[in-house]
Formats: sequence, C-alpha cells, structure tokens
Amino acid sequence: MKHLYKIALAFLLVSLHACSDDIRIMLDIPDADIYSQVYMPQSNDNPNSMAVYVCDSLQYLHVNAFLGGVKAAKSDIKAEFRIRPDLVDQYNEENGTKFLKLPEGACTIEQAVAVIKAGENCSDILDVTIDASGLTITRNYLLPVEMTCTDEKMAEGKNIAYFALAANYPPGEDPRDHIMSFGGKVTGALFSKDSDIIHRDDNNGANLVRYARQEDGTYKQDRVVGWGWINFDPIFYMPPYDFVFKLGDTFQEFAVTGDYAWGAGAFVHRFGWSEIYQAWPFKDKAVLAVVGDALQRFTVVHHDALSWITFAEGENAGVVVAESGWGGYRHLFCLGNHIVAVDDAGVMYAAGFSDEFVLGELKQVSTGWDIYDKMFPCEDKLIVVDEGGEMYRMEIEL
Repeated sequence: MKHLYKIALAFLLVSLHACSDDIRIMLDIPDADIYSQVYMPQSNDNPNSMAVYVCDSLQYLHVNAFLGGVKAAKSDIKAEFRIRPDLVDQYNEENGTKFLKLPEGACTIEQAVAVIKAGENCSDILDVTIDASGLTITRNYLLPVEMTCTDEKMAEGKNIAYFALAANYPPGEDPRDHIMSFGGKVTGALFSKDSDIIHRDDNNGANLVRYARQEDGTYKQDRVVGWGWINFDPIFYMPPYDFVFKLGDTFQEFAVTGDYAWGAGAFVHRFGWSEIYQAWPFKDKAVLAVVGDALQRFTVVHHDALSWITFAEGENAGVVVAESGWGGYRHLFCLGNHIVAVDDAGVMYAAGFSDEFVLGELKQVSTGWDIYDKMFPCEDKLIVVDEGGEMYRMEIEL
C-alpha cells in the first residue's frame, strides 16, 4: 500500500510541474499583447436583471473594465463610462421587448473614468447612481451603460451593458395583497358577487367560473356556475339577486339565488342598448352607463317576490347625470359612494356620488394604473389583475 501511495504522489508532482511549465510557456508566447482586449464584465449577462425600489433613497449598480488575454496591463489603461438612453428603442426593436426609458436625471455616473493600473487586469469599481423615486411601480426599465477606451483594443460587442430594472415597492411597503395567479393574461369579463369573484373564461366556452375566497384571504377556483355567456357584455352582479348583462339592443338579467341556483330570466330594458358599451352597478340602487360622452343613471326597481329588477319609468328613466367628459375611460366602476374612472394613460379619477344620486367633482387621485388589465370592486376593496394574470387586493384612498 505504501508503495502505491509513493507512485501516486510522484505522478501528481510530475503533473503539477508540467502544468507550471505550460503556464510559463503561454505567458511567454511571442506577440501575446495582440490578444489583449478591454471589455465590460457586465456585458456578459445582457440584460442584467435587478430590482429597484420606488423610494427616496438612492440605489446603486456597479460597472468596471477588464483586460482580457494572457498578460496584465503594461501601463495604466483608462476606460470611460456613460449612460446611453438612446439605445433603449433599438434594443426593444431587436429583441421584441417593451422596456421603458428611465426618466431624465434618474441615473448618473459621478466618477465616469475607471483605471486598469499597470500590472493588473481589472479596474476599480464605479458606482452608477439610480434615483427611482419617479419610477412607476411594477414597470420594467432599461439602462444601457457604454464603455469607451482609446488606449487599448476593445472586445467587439462587449463594451455595452444593459441593466433591466424592475420597479418595485420597498420591502414591507407593498399595499397589495397577492390573492391568486391565473397563470397568464386574463380575457373575458371579471367581476365580484359578494366575496366571490366571477370570471367569464373566453378561452373555455365563455363559461362563468366561480373563484371562492379562502380563510387566508386568497382565492381558489371553485367550479363553473354558468355556461355559454359569450355574447353577454358588459355583465355584472346587482345585489341581492341578479346577474345583469347587455345582449344586443337589450338589457337582461338572470336571478341567481342560493348556491348559484339560477332562477328566472327577464328583460330589464328592451331597447336602446346597442350603442352602450360601458355599464356598471351603483350599489343596489342604479345602473350607470356611458352614452357617447355622457353619464346616465337608470334607477333600479327591485321586485323581491320575483327576484328580478326593472328600471324606473318616467323622470327616473335614463337620467343624464353629466352631459360630457365620461367617454373613453378604460375602467369605470363604483367603490362605495364614489365613481372611479381610469384612462388609458393609467390616471385614476374619482367623483363622489351620494345615495341620492348627486355627483361631485371628478378629481385626479393617482397615476400608474395602466399596468393592470382588469380592475373592479369586491366588497370595500379594489381587485386588480396585471397583464401576467397576477391578481391583487388593495385599498385606495378616494
């Protein structure tokens, strides 16, 4: 055994000696300098993904220069770095992405020159400062950083690093509760019935699917509760009994009682709805609808014995609440005693609306809501769904 151990040790020493000679030979090859090129290590992982928090504190990412090849720098090599926002559009076009540019002034490099010192291969690290206070939550931004170097040859395609920055809430400050994932983009109507969430799944026969709230506040698919609702749009729940929907020129309903036991169907209003594409309930008191650019109110009459509703006639039929200013909103709904409107740019507005149907002034509430494909009230909270199918519950101040 000792004899075998000595043979193995001798072989290892010979191998190490051979490796040492190989390294010496590589370092001493003629014209080794022609293989030396300067590059940005951060360009190897394009894009470099990182989260930034939308807050007042400054945040940092780091860049540096590296001399590749078999020899260290003979003399100091200076590399200069700069921000290239003009490259974002080109990157999106070439890669099929939709990154946003950072707002002007959101990114700076105070010390823009790094030095690879003589005898070394790596420069010092530079800080790129990011002020993310003006970014929009959950949006993705692209930050291109370019390196130039006139002292040495640069590696082709390795002098620009792209940083993909995901704007997030600071840890512990996200006002949203993540309550479910649909697993992809959501199409079809989405609304609430009491604490349940109802989805008209247009990818599976336009059936109505119930999602039930669990004890921990999250949601889970329960079962199909209605079949073949493809042409019913808009559709919503009017408490305490009715699923109300537009079908062609008519406004109709189905009473739903007990554990989603469907009752009788009826016409709420027979004519005049072909040009109305947005309608939603105000508590159990009225249906609001946008007609052209005007906001109209249709007062609801409940017929409890029959579990269906009709619209009031005479002076309460199709009352114009506001003559203009209500056309073109992406989302419209009532939350408590407020009418909430969100435009295509993601600006949210709200106006008070009393139980006596008195409309207050429409005022801007906040921005950044265009990241959500779906938005609707559930009890006293707001439910939102982003383009990836992630569903959140949140409170908003109106």
